Amino acid sequence: MTPHAKQGYHVKVTIHADGSKGSDVKHKVFWVSPCPESPTTTTTENTPTTVQETTSTIARQVA
Repeated sequence: MTPHAKQGYHVKVTIHADGSKGSDVKHKVFWVSPCPESPTTTTTENTPTTVQETTSTIARQVA
């Protein structure tokens, strides 16, 4: 399937709603845009922060 250049995909949803007032079959038609391309992610190694480092940083910020 190819999306429309400006609007994406034209989707029709049909449900059967037992007990509804009027027709039991309901329809909805709408446009759905394609998902954007996912950016390439790069991971880097981080040195874990110890509890002591975090506590002393917070203490300096509060003081």
